[in-house]
Amino acid sequence: MASGLLPSLLVLSSLAASAASAGEVVIDFSGEKVEETTVSYSCGLAAMDVRYVNAGVTSLAIFDWNGDRIVASAGMSASGVRYVSGRYVWWTKGGEATLYDEMAGEGAAPLATCTQQH
Repeated sequence: MASGLLPSLLVLSSLAASAASAGEVVIDFSGEKVEETTVSYSCGLAAMDVRYVNAGVTSLAIFDWNGDRIVASAGMSASGVRYVSGRYVWWTKGGEATLYDEMAGEGAAPLATCTQQH
């Protein structure tokens, strides 16, 4: 797990379908302390790194899934932290995390069940 302090401007890389068309989004967090942590997870036979960014009331989880860059924002949850990006929900609690596809319907099996690596 690595932790660091970013300047008040956060640059998020966006991977497009073609490697030739890459872009970036800049979020201005003027006056806010920005903290970044990267956490490695074991998801069955696969590994996944998730970059968590916190600035004031904004919390993001950034990771790659099936060739797509996912930038999910934290929302309300009864337990743990629930990050949402389009159809995907990344839900963390303690050292566990689960990725869901909301389009798969209620009761569908998760896409990934992960354990934080130390």
